[in-house]
Amino acid sequence: MAVLAILLLLAGSTAGAQSGQAILLRGPLAARGIPFFPPNVLEAYRGEYQAGDWRIEVYFTREPLVLPAGWRKASCGQEALLRLEGEEKPTFCYVEPGDGGYVLFLSFESDAFPWCAWTQAFLQRLRSLLAFSRGLAETPFPAILDY
Repeated sequence: MAVLAILLLLAGSTAGAQSGQAILLRGPLAARGIPFFPPNVLEAYRGEYQAGDWRIEVYFTREPLVLPAGWRKASCGQEALLRLEGEEKPTFCYVEPGDGGYVLFLSFESDAFPWCAWTQAFLQRLRSLLAFSRGLAETPFPAILDY
């Protein structure tokens, strides 16, 4: 019985150490058009995450893009992000350079959400999944994300 109590205590302390967890609700789904651009038919994959009471939208594309005016550098650890100025929801862009490059758009409901920690965790997992899935047509999004 004492061992069980210790295990439950340890499990609770481990869970408390995590900032949060996000669950992929939908996606990746093939989509035409990225909403953070003027009207377009860019091929992309869309995903929607639930993190507690918060929703996060993710768009992934390998299409070559020229970002329109309004995107400014945003500080987020080692990640080079751009933030779309003037949007009601915090919206970010990440451009993976080089061969196999891609562009990722992330839209959060509020600045109150820990968007930087979530984005860093998402990019780390996405890079790992993409390394394992080279050559597949679909883009893998993490089903569960701890951040």
